[in-house]
Amino acid sequence: AISVCEEVDVPFTNIIKAVLLAKAKGTKKLEDALENSSLDEIPKLEKYLPILATIASVSTLLGFTGTVLGMINAFNSIAQAGTSSPSIVASGIAQALVTTAAGLLIAIPTIIFHHYFSNKIDKITRTIELKGKELIEFLVGR
Repeated sequence: AISVCEEVDVPFTNIIKAVLLAKAKGTKKLEDALENSSLDEIPKLEKYLPILATIASVSTLLGFTGTVLGMINAFNSIAQAGTSSPSIVASGIAQALVTTAAGLLIAIPTIIFHHYFSNKIDKITRTIELKGKELIEFLVGR
């Protein structure tokens, strides 16, 4: 089983291998091996989640910034013309809408992927915990 775990280098097999290597050391060492190896391996699954969260946040904020700048442009056009008409504010409002749409087009799918992968990692983590405990019970002979 250890050699199979060494052939497949993924977090789950690395955790199982750590538990198997601690077999002769008693139940407490098996549980410690499960916990410690999980603490080492789970962050590897989560390493790209902060990047997705950052992209979602920044794209939303950039879209909002463009909206504000577009509205400033529209109001400056009104101030310079001294009157208000649709043609005077159209370019500023268009700028505001384009940047808002661009920010949302980036943020929405990024948030969806972030949630998808977060839930997937949570399921994997629960499976690792459950199967690791089952392995310990098997090895101890309970």
